[in-house]
Amino acid sequence: MKEALEFHLEGMAEDGDPLPEPKGLAFYIAQNEPFAEPNNLLTHVEVRLPEVA
Repeated sequence: MKEALEFHLEGMAEDGDPLPEPKGLAFYIAQNEPFAEPNNLLTHVEVRLPEVA
């Protein structure tokens, strides 16, 4: 999963798209996101952000 996220972020940076800001669990709780439903997964993955020129 880590490699896939890094690959996706690299593609976004190459295309000039803005990289999303990290959000923590508190954000999803405050938004009343249904993260605890059986088909959802909320996890923490540390990734290397690409250099943006």
